[in-house]
Amino acid sequence: MDIGIPKTSMIRLGGKSTIRTEELSLQNSVRNAPRAPRGQLEWNEINYHRNDATSRAQELTDLFESLNKKPTDASLMEHLEFSYSDFYMAFEVPSSDDGMQRVGKQGKAVDEYYLLQRWINGQNAGSFIGSEGVLEFKRIWNMPSSERKKAHQRWLEELMQEKTEDFAVKAMQYNKALDRSERAQADRKMMLMASKRIIGCTTTAAAKYRLDIQEAAPTAVLVEEAGEILESHILTSMGPQTKQLILIGDHQ
Repeated sequence: MDIGIPKTSMIRLGGKSTIRTEELSLQNSVRNAPRAPRGQLEWNEINYHRNDATSRAQELTDLFESLNKKPTDASLMEHLEFSYSDFYMAFEVPSSDDGMQRVGKQGKAVDEYYLLQRWINGQNAGSFIGSEGVLEFKRIWNMPSSERKKAHQRWLEELMQEKTEDFAVKAMQYNKALDRSERAQADRKMMLMASKRIIGCTTTAAAKYRLDIQEAAPTAVLVEEAGEILESHILTSMGPQTKQLILIGDHQ
């Protein structure tokens, strides 16, 4: 400003400012920039990324809540089907050919997890003790209660591990979706930054707005009081288009 570069050629990132630099702030520059109405294609893109981020956020919330819940019999059987097929077949309740409903004690109907629950509880196959499937996997049904508990605990831990890994993957997908949503809405901000001759900021703001600055593709980075700044802070200020790095030391 002191050497005559017009204010319209500069923009400043960050929250703090002086009376002289306040009008150069990103917020004020965006607010005062002439705006053309968004077209339908632009709104479609914004809404698509916004809805995608919202959907992934809900999916992530549901998965997080499930981490604190005990796995269901259905999820346990599914895990056994793909990882321990012999146990899965040993616990598969035989279907009835005559259309009759098999019942257990006290006339309670037998469901598809009847054998699984009896095995976990250290019991025999009950109503199906003489069935072909149970006899074929006699080794599994003859396991002592202590071994059954160990195997059951191992399956629960494996299920938890799968959920945790799935949560980590979905968290990364959500972060990317959120970034795409924010960038779709910030296209005008990036275009404004790219139109400026000088982008002024602290190294903290340079890291915060790193992607926006890289979109503006500045070819030169000038750092004052470079002796007080960590090398990592300088690296985050540089982008693929950087051709010149100027480091000015503290004159005092």
